[in-house]
Amino acid sequence: MKYSGILLIMGGTVLVQGGIPNDLPNNQKVLKAFSNLEYNKAWAMASKSSAPESKLVTALCCLYDQSHRNSARGLKILEELWKDSALDKKLKISVGLSYARAAQLMQLRKIEHAADGIDWKQIYHDLLLMRPTGIDSCRIFIYQIEEPLHKAMESSNRVELDKMAATISGFCDSYSGAEDGLAGIYTVLGRVYLRLGKYPQTVSSFESALKCGPLPARFRKEVICRIARISQQQLNDIVKARKYYELLVKDYPYSSEGIVAERYLKEIQQAVK
Repeated sequence: MKYSGILLIMGGTVLVQGGIPNDLPNNQKVLKAFSNLEYNKAWAMASKSSAPESKLVTALCCLYDQSHRNSARGLKILEELWKDSALDKKLKISVGLSYARAAQLMQLRKIEHAADGIDWKQIYHDLLLMRPTGIDSCRIFIYQIEEPLHKAMESSNRVELDKMAATISGFCDSYSGAEDGLAGIYTVLGRVYLRLGKYPQTVSSFESALKCGPLPARFRKEVICRIARISQQQLNDIVKARKYYELLVKDYPYSSEGIVAERYLKEIQQAVK
């Protein structure tokens, strides 16, 4: 069975990439139920099957669904699936991402000790050897750089920020998958450039994020708003500023960003009179 449908991120965990076909076999219906956030239904379905897809959903419910929370069990199931050499490659990549990300979050956030001793960095390394494509490779990349990126952003260390910008930019340049996988990464790159005060590169990165594919609404508003403000205040590009303020007003008229954008548009109109 080819995985050609759904992408679910829950607690930073990637379930499956692509779109799920309509004529689902039974072992795929459990994935669809989980992706639709029907956790009780997914749990019940998974409990009746020993298929690897059901085991994956059981593990994720144990990790992220409060009503079935059992982190130790969830991690154990993922470990067993990760060691299963007979798994379909796409499913194995999803399992590996889920396993590594869950362990990473638990260790870095010191949530609990169930993940102590799990070498999530090695799992990411092993995943890369499987040559994942598209959104899978983007997720692995961003999860790998998350810790040093956070430290660089928190410290505002220009040397480290420049290194992170070069690393992220290099990944984008060498990426060969579908463009929509890069939307989030270009957003991160724009934030790094913004912290560095490199405004032309900030705007360019944020515009690339918008062009690559859909962003969640809160990130899309942030990106559009920052392009507009930087264009107006730092780059004195009134044409571009007006373009993105108008986009905010059009797409998010009742949001705080849209209301503020209307005010700035009035300022621009008065300035050019």
